[in-house]
Amino acid sequence: MTTSSATTQPGPIQAFWPILARAATEADPAAAPESGSAREAKLDAMCDWIIHCERRGVALTHMSGNNAVGRRVEDADAPEVLQGLSKAVLERYVRELQQARRIDKFQLTATGGKIWLGAIDGPMARGEYEAVTGRDNV
Repeated sequence: MTTSSATTQPGPIQAFWPILARAATEADPAAAPESGSAREAKLDAMCDWIIHCERRGVALTHMSGNNAVGRRVEDADAPEVLQGLSKAVLERYVRELQQARRIDKFQLTATGGKIWLGAIDGPMARGEYEAVTGRDNV
């Protein structure tokens, strides 16, 4: 029995994957793999923005209404590093921050759902939050 020492060449499918990955990244930069430090910077910026908005009385929501992170990311107070990211990426960052116990979701009314984002120990957690936005009150 003889063993071949020739190197195996990638098949047509395996050779095509780098091209697909590059095309997907060029079409949607948010699909590009993030380095650890770049990703952490974006998570930190998201966390800081959520806490800043809560303290100012203009809290964000995860996915609901006009205050959703996916809508408000284009506001002037949104971190530049988050602008241009897809809604799906922003929503994933919120879930990751919540799982890491850096933020949480809160209910502001007896009949409302837990949709408002804030710090674990912030004004919402202490029952001291006062909304100053008229964004959804029109």
